[in-house]
Formats: sequence, structure tokens, C-alpha cells
Amino acid sequence: MKIQGLVLMNDGRILTFLIIMLIASNSFAQIVDSTFNVSLSGDLNYLKSFQLRAELKLARSTDFCRGFTIPTPKSAWKCDRIGGGEAKCLVKFECGMIKKGFSRKSETIRLTREIRKLNMSKKKFSMVISRRPFKNINRYKFAKEVAKKRRAKLVEMKQAKDDRKRQEEALLRKQIKLRSRRLKNEMTEMSEFAQLEQELDVATQKKKTDSSIANSRIETVEQMEAEALAADQAELDSSDEESGGFGEDKELAQLESEEEFLSDESEEPESASAESTSKLKLLSFGTGMYSISDSEDNAVTTFGLLWSPLWRLNKNWHVKGNVSWHPFSAVVDINAEAESFNIIEIGADLEWRILDGGFYVSAGYAIQNWGSSVGGSFSAISLGGGYYFEERKDRLIDYFFLKQVSVSNETSNVELVGGLGFIF
Repeated sequence: MKIQGLVLMNDGRILTFLIIMLIASNSFAQIVDSTFNVSLSGDLNYLKSFQLRAELKLARSTDFCRGFTIPTPKSAWKCDRIGGGEAKCLVKFECGMIKKGFSRKSETIRLTREIRKLNMSKKKFSMVISRRPFKNINRYKFAKEVAKKRRAKLVEMKQAKDDRKRQEEALLRKQIKLRSRRLKNEMTEMSEFAQLEQELDVATQKKKTDSSIANSRIETVEQMEAEALAADQAELDSSDEESGGFGEDKELAQLESEEEFLSDESEEPESASAESTSKLKLLSFGTGMYSISDSEDNAVTTFGLLWSPLWRLNKNWHVKGNVSWHPFSAVVDINAEAESFNIIEIGADLEWRILDGGFYVSAGYAIQNWGSSVGGSFSAISLGGGYYFEERKDRLIDYFFLKQVSVSNETSNVELVGGLGFIF
């Protein structure tokens, strides 16, 4: 049964790994195939300038097309007059793949030159994009979202008002209940005090001698307390006799023997786990998302695959290999356009477990081999951390990680990598 459980667990990890890869490739295809509409309105005499400025803004932005794609017009601008010396223009954009002669850098240079040739003063115009951006959502205006937020705000205000009213009513009911309980307790205490006074008067009258009534009451109270203590002591003695004596001592001895038995059993898995900490895990794989930026304000998002064999030195220190692959697009030659190529990284990370828990921090060194037309190898230093799910026996994912990699190339690339790991 244990072997069958391990086989099912490994099958579950492999299935989870394949599902994550399918989701990553599907999201990448959605980014490439997406289309959206762009409309602008402004002065009729400056439409050409407005159109070029809108295309330039989209070419520079990475809010609507990511990775190896940039916004590309699918058709020419269509403009209609709306009165007051203004016009409204509409065009459909798509996320086109970067290729030779067509990249963010080349489009930015081309549109900037055309704007300078027009030699027109910059006037304000409104621009609306039908697609929700990946980031920096507050920069863009969406009429539907503004109305939706306004309605949600009204509902939230009404809900807050109703909640405040209910809280006030609940507080008032609680105060009334506390006052009623306090008055009831006071009335009970008064009735008990009156009954005690009556009993003392009766007992005093029965025992009344030549002494004063006050002294008689004191003696009566002391006698009642002595009788109550004697009754309690007799009840305790009878309960001890029924239990056979030394019941508490026997129970304490039994608990101590159980604790000793449990402590002997707990030592065995600890010794076994200490022996397993030095094992080498070769079947350790991972997948992650890469967010890459450089000193020239370029940004690319992509995904990659990793093989990370794990060598456990002791309980707190591990060495993890790093053999990874991820695609990349960049301008590798000043006189050439951007090109897409593969990056192979080979290195190792040193991990330290924090306070004997699942969290860890890591530092590593690697060499990146760029498969571009120019080629080249660059050193890379990484800092990061993550968490191991070793406490869960039915886990499908063994650990997750997040690290920052600094590459020593000409543009000083910085990679932010986050992903999941699977140990078989």
C-alpha cells in the first residue's frame, strides 16, 4: 500500500507540472493573439499629430502587449466629425510579434521622426483603449469601469450605513440586557440577605441569654460556618475511601509511563530523518516565470524550465544545482534590430534553512550562454528564497521559490524569477 501511495503521489506531481506548463503556454498564446480598439478625439486640425502620438505612446508602453509582442495597427485610422471643430478617430490594434526591422526601438525612432516633420505644437487630446491593461490600470480611463466603481461605492456606503445601524441596535440591546441582569442580581442579593436576616433572628431568639442580641448573632454565624465546614470535610473523606486511596498517585504514575513510551517512539523517526538529510535528489525539476529588464528601460516577460538537483549537506544547509532554459528577445547589436534567441544558464545555489522550518534563503552563481547571432557568455549572481512543503505527505508541489538574478552584460540585465519545484 505504501508503494502504491508513492506511485500515485508521483503521478499527481507529474500531472500538476504538465498542467502548469499548459497554462503558461496558453497565457503566452493569448498575449500574442489579442486585439483591442483605440479611439481618440481632439482638434480637427491636429488629427495627424494626435494619431502619431497615440501610436508612439502604445509602442513605448508594455501595459497592453507583453514579451515578444508590441501594439500594431491592423487598419488605417477612421475619423468622423463630432462638431465644435473636433473629430473622433478609431483604429484596431493587435499584439504583433517582434521581427527584424520591427521592434519597440525601431517604431519609437520612426514615429518620433514623423512627429518632428509635422512641426505642430502639442495639444491635448483624449484617448480611450478598449482593453484592460496588464499593469498601471489607473493611467487609463474606462467609462464602464468608472460607472461600475461608482455603483460599487454607493452600495458600499449603504452597506456601511446599515452595518453601523445594526451595530448601534446590537449595542443598545446588550446594554439593556446587562442592566436587566444587574438589577436581577441586586434583587436576588436583597432577597437572600432578607432571608438570612430572618434566619438569624429566629436562631438568636432560640439561644437568647443575658448577652446582647449582637453577640448572639455573631455566635450563631460562627456555629453555622463550623457546621458547613464539617459537612464538606466529611464528604471529602467519603469520596477518598470510595476511590480506594492513592488514586491520584496511580494516575500520575500511569501518565509518566505513557510519556516515556511516546518519547522512545519519537526518537526513531528523528534518527531516520537525520540519516535522510544527506541524500542526493537528482529528479528535481521546476518551472517559472521571468520578468527581465535592463538599463535601457526595456522589459520582457517570458517563462522557463529548470533542472535543479538537490544535495542535502545537513539539516540546515543544502546545495542546489541550476540548469535552466528560457527564451529572450533583445537588441544584441547597435546596428541591428531585436532578435529572439534562447538562454542556457548553468550554476549552483547555496541554501540555508531558517530556524529549522520550511523557509529558506539562497545565494548563487551561474554562467549564462546567449544563443544570439553575436553570442556570448555572462556571469550571473542571484539572491532569493522560498519554502519547502515537507510537512505535508499528500503534497503535489514540493517547494516554491523567488529570486533576483543580476547579469553582467552591457545592458546590466536584471531577472526576477518566481516558480514552483517538483522533487520525484
